[in-house]
Amino acid sequence: KDFSIAEASRFFPITGAVIGLLSVLVFWLFSWFDLPESILSLLLLLIMTLLTGALHDDGLADTFDGLGGGIDREEKLSIMRDSYVGSYGIMSLLFSFGLRWAAYAKLIELGFTFTALAVIATASASRAALPPIMYFIPVAREDGLSVRAGKPSLDRAVTSVLIGVAILFLLLGFQITVIAIGLSLLVVGFFVYFVATRIGGQRGDVLGAAQQLTEVTILFAVLIVGIS
Repeated sequence: KDFSIAEASRFFPITGAVIGLLSVLVFWLFSWFDLPESILSLLLLLIMTLLTGALHDDGLADTFDGLGGGIDREEKLSIMRDSYVGSYGIMSLLFSFGLRWAAYAKLIELGFTFTALAVIATASASRAALPPIMYFIPVAREDGLSVRAGKPSLDRAVTSVLIGVAILFLLLGFQITVIAIGLSLLVVGFFVYFVATRIGGQRGDVLGAAQQLTEVTILFAVLIVGIS
């Protein structure tokens, strides 16, 4: 049987946790220096971006380029496949990066330990949301990354969610977990539904955009509880 990304999808949240942990370790080295929270937050985002190769950021930009620039379904899909980044894509990156930068800067003010736990939990849980999208939303076209990735089975999708929720709960507690799940279902669920109705399903770019949006949403939940 040929290997597919779908087979390993239940480990997405574990991969995210490893990315978060590695980011925290490098961030810990930077924290030795007396740098402002804004600079530390920027460096933290740089580390995470380098570790992922900006894969999800690229998906976010392509998705918004397609949604904003295309008139019909085929044109939107064509724009998403184009490597050129347009104004909608650039603006989506600016807003995503800006929101995460501000959120992490505020978290750093609350202390290194809380920041470290939030980074690991958010990196994990934001990727746990992807297998359910891959399972429930059909691919938009019969080529591209989503088709090559395959469709995970229901048990793999459920396992991914359970692992992500467990990590979120163990690191950040019950209150943040409940708020994060509620906000993510509302915001990311609506986003994926909106995109699917426009392009007829999901594709790799949409998964990248969903990860970014989930990360931002979870960070909002963390801040809601953390600063209260």
